[in-house]
Amino acid sequence: MRKAILRRLLLSGAIISLFAAPLSATEEYYTVQAGSYPSITEAEKCYKDLIGSLTEEQRDHLRIELVKGYYTVRVGRFDQIEPARKLLESVRKGYGSALILKAYIKEERIKKIYRREAAAEARPEEPVQPAPEVAVAETPLKEAAPAEETAPLKPPEGPATTPAPVTKKEAPEEPGIKKKEEAAARRGEAPEEGWGVGFPIVILAVLFLLVLVGATHRRITSFLGERRLPWFIGLNRWNETYPLYPDMVQDIDPRYAARNLREKFSSIIEEADINKLPAQVKTDLLKESSLSIHETLESVGGKLSSPTAVLGDLTLSDGFRLLTEAYVKGDVEIGDAVTIRSLAADGEIRTGKRLRVLRWMDSEKNVTIEEESNLGMSVTAEEVLLLSRGCLFKVIYGKPVRTYSYSKETDTGEPDEDIVLLSLEDMDVPIKPLKNRIWFTKEELIIPSGVRVFKNLVTTSNLTVRSTSVIHGYLKAHKNIFIQDNVTVKGDVTAYNDLYIGKNVHVEGTIYSRGRTYLDRGVRIGKAEETVSLFSLRSIEICEDVEIFGLAFTKGVGRII
Repeated sequence: MRKAILRRLLLSGAIISLFAAPLSATEEYYTVQAGSYPSITEAEKCYKDLIGSLTEEQRDHLRIELVKGYYTVRVGRFDQIEPARKLLESVRKGYGSALILKAYIKEERIKKIYRREAAAEARPEEPVQPAPEVAVAETPLKEAAPAEETAPLKPPEGPATTPAPVTKKEAPEEPGIKKKEEAAARRGEAPEEGWGVGFPIVILAVLFLLVLVGATHRRITSFLGERRLPWFIGLNRWNETYPLYPDMVQDIDPRYAARNLREKFSSIIEEADINKLPAQVKTDLLKESSLSIHETLESVGGKLSSPTAVLGDLTLSDGFRLLTEAYVKGDVEIGDAVTIRSLAADGEIRTGKRLRVLRWMDSEKNVTIEEESNLGMSVTAEEVLLLSRGCLFKVIYGKPVRTYSYSKETDTGEPDEDIVLLSLEDMDVPIKPLKNRIWFTKEELIIPSGVRVFKNLVTTSNLTVRSTSVIHGYLKAHKNIFIQDNVTVKGDVTAYNDLYIGKNVHVEGTIYSRGRTYLDRGVRIGKAEETVSLFSLRSIEICEDVEIFGLAFTKGVGRII
């Protein structure tokens, strides 16, 4: 009994610490991302374009955020995805690669923001200047300005009013209170009186009692085993830093960076007056202010550091370092141990061994990657992307992606039509039919070998599909999923933990895994007429003779083994 009470006291302390954290750090919203840029100048151009193309209502929460070194332009803050989709249609009229994200909105990374209620007073395209009314009475205005430089760059939230002057003697005594009063005055609000200390104490006491008596507990599964946790923690059990949801397949464009580079370099080439090649073209579209244009280019040793466009073929010798953005209209031949920052090609790309991609590489045709290569942030192809043993990746995309020793003769076809049709009476665990389309159970679910199931299968435990079975629906498990050899799944596969897919399995839908994913030899994902996606939060391991029609993405490390 004492141990139980002590455990609940410790748990209550954890809950109190959760509520003490800022609410904005734990809430996620649907938002539309128009673009992501290495410089704030490009981001501000996109920001101004959206102000001109969107309605006043649609501009709400238009902002520039600094995320992992890139200036991203985002707009909107929605609890539901439907209004975000409507806004996405408007944004894509000017920015075709815009997508929907579910992300945190953090004040500390916002560099510029537009809010509807401030539009009448502050022009969103310019930083908001400090209000002269709140400056110290005896201090010149230009001395008060530096104090505003450390504040977040955002417009005030309401009509400004003139507060009472503050003397120099008063300001040092209560700086925190004075700053709050000045901020409230700029927003046209009365000074905040606050709740005092009594109200938080009451709230914490109520939470402590609820945890102590266990009134709001429910049983859920955690990685430590069966635990009893409050319902408000249980609801967020599966929320990850990068949430997975089915609509991401439609919203993500893995080739966005390459499309953007092609458009930018092509416009520079078309507008340039070139009489002789190679040529150096001045431009305001690049940070380096100039673009090197070549008819063909064959580099032997050394490195290239200035933005480059090649109208023909490009050849890079062993050990060469391409430390800039490059656009090639022809084919690309790459030697061993070459380093590439960013490369977009209209022709085919063929690499040597031990390639190192710093950011991304893309082709409008086929891409062939040799052994022991590190593919950086992404490698994508409009046609076939062929990967050799030992390649590491984060994002790969192709139509399709294939691994070494690929064979068209690999048999992943369905078994004969006369295989056994599985019924509820054949199952060893209690199953609850839902809407005549779903079989649901809280027990470990095992589908026997050599059967056909015309249902969607859902379990809060592990799920196993034994060999040569056919599932005409989706699979979802709150723990692990094991799909044995020669199985066909017509729908999506969602595992809240790890996912193992055996030899010669064919999954026609999209795969989501919040743990690790392993694809054995001969696996086929998707089909030629419809691209799908493979999302795995922790890692992906792919064996030989695997084919994926679409995108494979992991936040951890992907390996070709």
